[in-house]
Order: sequence, then C-alpha cells, then structure tokens
Amino acid sequence: MRQLITTCGNIVQNAILSKKNRQMALDKNKIIIFACSKHSHDNQLKSLYNNNMKKLFLAAFAAFAMFATSSVSAQKRFTKPSITPELTTEADAALQAYKADPEKIKDAVKQMSKKKDNEALAAIGYYFLDKKEYALAQETANRLYSKDSKYIPGLVLAGDLASEQKKWGEAAQKYDEALNYDPEIVDLYLKKADVFKNGDPQTALQALSELKNFAPDLPETNLGLAQLYYKTADMKGAVESYKKYLEVVKNPSVAVMQEYAISLFADTNYVEALKVAESTLAKDPKNLALNRIRFYAEIEEKQYDKAFADKDKLFGQHNDTLYNYRDYTYLGRLESNMKMVKEAIEHLQKAVELKDKAKKSDISLYKDLSDAYAEAPDYDNAIKYYKIYADSTGAEFGAIDLLNLGKIYYQAASDEATAADKKTAYIQEGDKIFAQLSDRKKDLYYGPFWRARINLLVDPSSANDDAKTYYEEAIKRLGDGEGNVSFKKEANRYIAFYYMKKDNNDLSKQYCEKTLALDPNDKLANTILKLVSK
Repeated sequence: MRQLITTCGNIVQNAILSKKNRQMALDKNKIIIFACSKHSHDNQLKSLYNNNMKKLFLAAFAAFAMFATSSVSAQKRFTKPSITPELTTEADAALQAYKADPEKIKDAVKQMSKKKDNEALAAIGYYFLDKKEYALAQETANRLYSKDSKYIPGLVLAGDLASEQKKWGEAAQKYDEALNYDPEIVDLYLKKADVFKNGDPQTALQALSELKNFAPDLPETNLGLAQLYYKTADMKGAVESYKKYLEVVKNPSVAVMQEYAISLFADTNYVEALKVAESTLAKDPKNLALNRIRFYAEIEEKQYDKAFADKDKLFGQHNDTLYNYRDYTYLGRLESNMKMVKEAIEHLQKAVELKDKAKKSDISLYKDLSDAYAEAPDYDNAIKYYKIYADSTGAEFGAIDLLNLGKIYYQAASDEATAADKKTAYIQEGDKIFAQLSDRKKDLYYGPFWRARINLLVDPSSANDDAKTYYEEAIKRLGDGEGNVSFKKEANRYIAFYYMKKDNNDLSKQYCEKTLALDPNDKLANTILKLVSK
C-alpha cells in the first residue's frame, strides 16, 4: 500500500513538474485514477482513494491549470551575468595587459580565467563587450566555448558580440545553437529576429512567429512583429500587432506610438491615426513625424480649417532639409481647397522639385498640380501636367484619363476670358480627346455626350448638326434605364431646341415631351414647348 501511494504520488509530481509534458498532465491524472481503481476491491485502497488521492488529484489539476493559463509567467528569460567588483578588477588588469601588448591577448585572458567558473567568465566577457573591447570579448567567448560548448550564456555572449559588430549571420548561428539546447528562452527568438530584421525580414518574422506559438501575450513578441510588418510595409499586420502590444503595455514610448500612427495612416484609418498622433503630441509637441501625420490626416478627413491652423506646427519648426515632397504636396492640396491658388501652385511645384530630386514615382502629384493650374486659371499648364500625370503610368491613356483631360479643354474653351483663336484650338483638341474616348468605350455615353457639349461651344445659339448627332448617340447609349436622368434631359432638351431652330415643330414637340417626362418642371423644355405649340 505504501508503495502504491508513492507510485501515484510520483505520477502526479511528474505531471506537475515536467516542462516537456505539460499538455500530458491531464492524461497522467487519468493514469492515477486507473492505478487506484484497479485495486478498488481492497477496502484499504478504497479508503486511500477517497481521501489521499482526491488531494493529489486537486493538486495535479491546480498545477495543470496554472501551467495552462500562465504561459507568460512560466517563460524563460535570458539575463546576462552580473559582474562583481573583484571580477571587474581582474578584467581591468587583463585589459591593461592587452593594451600593453595586444599580441599577448590569449595570455592575458588565460591568466584572468584561472579558477573562474562559466558564469564569472561570461560576466567578464559582457564587461568587455559593454566597453567595446571586442577582441577581449571574443577571446573570452572562445575560451568559454572551449570549456563548455553547450553553456548558453557563452553562446549568447558570442551572438551578442557578433551582432554588435553587425556580423548578422554569425550572430544568428550562435543564437540558434543556444536555442538547440533550450528552445524556451524567449529572448533568443527576439535577438534572432533583431539580427535578421534588416537583411532578411521574412526570417525575422518566422522567428517571432515561433515565439508567438508559446508566448502569444508577450509584449516584446507583438512589438517585434509590429515593427517587422511596418518595415515590410504590411500595414494591416503592423496595426493588428501594435494593438495587441498596447493592450498589455499601458505606457508605451513615443517612438512606438509614432510608428503606430504612421501604420494607421498608411492603412487609410485616418481618424484613428489623427487620434493617436494628437494624444502622443501631448508628450512630444515638436515631434516632426507626429505633426506630419496629424497634418496629413486632417487634410484626408477634409478638416481644412484645423489643418490650416496646425500647418505652422509642422512647417517652420525644423531645418528645411527635413521636409519632404509629401509635406509640400499636402500643403498644396490644403491651399487648393482653401482657394489659395497661387500658394498652392508654388508649393506643389516645390513638391515636384523634391520628388524628382529624391527619384520618387508618386505621379498623383502631377494631377494635383494640374488641378491647381486649372483653378488659377492657367489652362496650358493644367493640360501639360495632366498629360505628364497620365503618361507617367507607362500605359495607354485610360478612359478616365481621356475624360478628365478632355474636360480641361472644355473648361478652357468655356472661359469667357479665353481668346477666340485659343478657344477654337481648345475645342478642336478637346473634340479629338472625346472622340478617342467614344471609339474606345462604345458602350459608354461619355464620349459622344462630351463631344456634343464641346462642339456646342462653337456657337451655343445656333443649331449645331454635330452636337445634335452626338447627343442622339449619347441617348442611344444611355438606354431606357432609370438612371442618368440629368444627362438624358440635357440631350433631349438640346435636340428639341435644335428642331425648333430648324422650324421642325413636330419633332421639337416630341423631344420636349421626352424631356418633360423625365422632369415636368424643366423650364427650358416648357418654354420651347410653348413656342412650338403656337
């Protein structure tokens, strides 16, 4: 009976203490039940089961629950060995000997290493590393490795030394060696991810993903993942990982919140990016990146008055060389929306200059500049920059590009300040653009509709045969659906006007009635109908 108690107790103890088999604890409890119930015919054993074993089961289950729910607290962390004053004195003596004769480095370390255990040697190695005495640190790490190649602090020392010297591959190799001997030290995954984050971010992500499997709530894991996603421009991944990190860390650094705000902005979550930027600026009001994100987000959210008030917190606070082309792009957009056209053009031109200097390929800037010139108005430059914008895609002008470019010609020809010869040229060029659109998109009404409009500018008061033909084609393409009422009204109304000018009252009435069927209150159609009905 005593032996059975011992056996059952050992099973429970193993289930509680085994690091490698935590998930098997529940199964081992079942073994205990089986072991005791197998002898349940013995009254003494029944009593034992009912009393002592219940206590053991409760202890086993409590321990199992502790391991199952407290993964972070059970994790291993690496702490570099601390150095004592006595060891510091000996290390300094070795350092002086090395300085006196660098060729005798091995002798200096050998003398210092006498009667030192692994921990003392590792502490001295880190002392040298902290003082950037890399040769001495390396010799100490080598001596540790020759003494005990499986000593984890020695391997980590060698890895940290290689990392400090930007020998990334060597550092990763040492961390992997250490992980082979103990795969539960979380700092080794973090160190490995750190050495790979610049040259091989995918391997760094893999290291952190492995860590996340058994340490899902560790703040450093989520922060590391967030920063790697940020570096690889996976902004959705960055945002999610930053959120998980911030659920645990309640007083994050400004640098972390800055990257979080940028990630939110890049993921087009402008409202949240603005909130994060503003709350963090309370801690660091002069922060260039955070002032930049706040300014950008306010413009994206069309908070133009607020952006105008905040622009001086971004511009004029730092050296001019710190501002980039996007800063001036957003400033130009703000000024365009506030009808500050002259200033908008100046700053958008500055943005183009900086963009070209930085060899960036942001083509949307040319469209912003085209819009600003059209507002000025400076139609030739508006056309010029829109063509640059459309050409920069490297593909044939799309339907939207043709439509927008044609509209600039239409706007130019419609302007009463445009000289007669320029007006004719704008009409002709615009008609060519809309003709291309009409031929390329035969199922859409935009091409013939805008050809009709721009040709009407030749003489709006006369009956224009071309305009009438294009409006008829537009009506055909519009079909009988319920949408696009305003376009159908315009086309039918003009044809009613055309036939009135041609003295064909019957056809004019027909098109008036078609127009009024769409909108009984259309004033021009009602006026024409009265005239042709007399």
